[in-house]
Amino acid sequence: MAGLPGECTAERDGWHWAAVYFGDCVRNDRDVASFVLGLASIAAWGTAELPQIWANFRAGKSEGISFTFVVTWLTGDFFNLLGCAVSPTLPTQLYTAMLYTATTLVLVVQHIWYNAAERRRLRGDAGKADDRGEGGSDDLAQPLMHDAGGGAADEEGGGRNI
Repeated sequence: MAGLPGECTAERDGWHWAAVYFGDCVRNDRDVASFVLGLASIAAWGTAELPQIWANFRAGKSEGISFTFVVTWLTGDFFNLLGCAVSPTLPTQLYTAMLYTATTLVLVVQHIWYNAAERRRLRGDAGKADDRGEGGSDDLAQPLMHDAGGGAADEEGGGRNI
């Protein structure tokens, strides 16, 4: 087992599966605590974005989260992944970087997808409003203020000024 850290002999002592799949030597209580807490951290951070992804999916939109924030987050995740890919790291670090990048990428794709769908919907609604005579440049000629009786407010004081 060439990739095992230090003097870890997984066949003789320690958690063989942790050494094989994560390249981590787990032999004593301190190693166990470190490994388990590390996995808990990965699970927490790896699922942190899932509630936002689910809320976006259910709502069919991605409001409430800054696109700039998510793109900045994705940039950091990408560079972390790139750093893991080009340097010798534990498999755990690579898996974590892949997970973080994937979940953040889902948020970016959701934002782009839902915003494009919203723009298509608004364009469709605008075209329908124009067909009914409710949109377009004719609306610019209508007065902005109306009196309580429903008529246009006049400039001589007949209507209420707000």
